[in-house]
Order: sequence, then structure tokens, then C-alpha cells
Amino acid sequence: MRTFIVIIIGLLLVFFLVWVGVKAGLLKGGIFNSNESKEPVACTEEAKLCSDGSYVGRSGPNCEFDACPKEDLIIIENPRANEIILSPLLVKGKTRGTWFFEASFPVRLLDGNGKQIAITVAQAKGEWMTENFVPFEATIIFQTPETEKGTLVLEKDNPSGLPENADELRIPILFNILKQEVKGCRKTGCSGQVCSDKDVITTCEFLPEYACYQAARCEKQTNGNCGWTMTQELKDCLERYK
Repeated sequence: MRTFIVIIIGLLLVFFLVWVGVKAGLLKGGIFNSNESKEPVACTEEAKLCSDGSYVGRSGPNCEFDACPKEDLIIIENPRANEIILSPLLVKGKTRGTWFFEASFPVRLLDGNGKQIAITVAQAKGEWMTENFVPFEATIIFQTPETEKGTLVLEKDNPSGLPENADELRIPILFNILKQEVKGCRKTGCSGQVCSDKDVITTCEFLPEYACYQAARCEKQTNGNCGWTMTQELKDCLERYK
């Protein structure tokens, strides 16, 4: 009889310990789990193309893509790395507010030899005085060089000039070197500041007033020559930079 009581007490004790273990979450991932839950996760061998031309794969328990270089600072929507670009090129994305100064930052286009062939400024499309992401856009006008490859450089605006405050994202791109000749009036010059019916080579310094021509109309004038149509909007923009 005494032995029977001891057995009953022992069974009750075991049931009590199991109940406590379940309540405390000790069974999760413990010895009561099957070996199948401990098997490593095999991610698919996919690759994601980053803006700088590098690739990242999937990893971790959820098989998520690893972060691209500088993805925590600037994200590019257009153009994609190694994409064939044409002039005018819309550069679009979002970046931290700390990448701007006075709501803008420089964008440069280099040919395959590292020579600068165009420069413009990207403008914030929202409140830029923040550490959060802010959308931006820029239009860059260029003459197609003889090299097939090139680089689009998005520079962090650095008014201090200190190297520790400098940063940039370099995007590899391709030029359409088999382009057909464009006829008619078009924006040309290194910064798209010239309206002409032929390609014009200029120096590549960027003056603030050049931004006025990005939205201006380049077309035939009453004298038969190509020129800027002097709308009130263009007049007001140019007047601000005098």
C-alpha cells in the first residue's frame, strides 16, 4: 500500500514538473522538440543587384537579402546599375536628409576614362532637414562619349570640405554608343545650359542658374534659330541668380 502511494505521488510530481515546464516555455526548442526543428534553413541561391554593381544573396533564418552597400544612406530607383542610359537621364531615389545641403547635392557623370562629361544637382522633394529618408530627383543632360561604360556619381554635399564628411555612391552605367543622330533643337552642353540644333562642347563647371534650364523649353524661335523660350517662369528663375 505504501509503495502504491509513493508511485502515485511520483507520478503527480512528474505531471506537475511537466506543467511548470510548459508554462515557463522550457519545452520550446528543448529536448521535447523533434530534431527536424533544429535543421538549418537552406536559402535559395538568388542574387540581388545593388546600385554600386555588386550583388548580395539571401541569408538568415528568414532567407532575407543582405543589405546592399550604403543602402542605409541612399537608395536609387533610377537608373539601375549597368543600365544603358540616354540623355536626358532622370535620376531618382531617396536619401537621408544628412546627404543634402540646402536641399540639394551634386550629381556627376563620368565616361569610361573617368572624365567628367556632365554635372547637375539633385533636388529634395520634401523637407530635407531630417535624418529620415527624403525623395530626390535630378535630370542630367549629356553628350554620349566614345566609351561604352561610365559612372554616375551621387555625392554627399559637403560644404565643410572636410574628408571625414565626404561620401558618394558610384553607379556603373552603359552608354548607347550606337545612337542615331538627333535632329532638331535639343539641350546640349555639359550641364544642358545650351539650346542648339547640334551638339555643343562646353566646360563642365556648374552654375546655379543652369538649373533653370532643366524645365525650360528648347525650341525654334521666331528668327528660325534654336533657343530658349523665355517664359515668365524661366525669367523669374534666372533673375534669382543674378
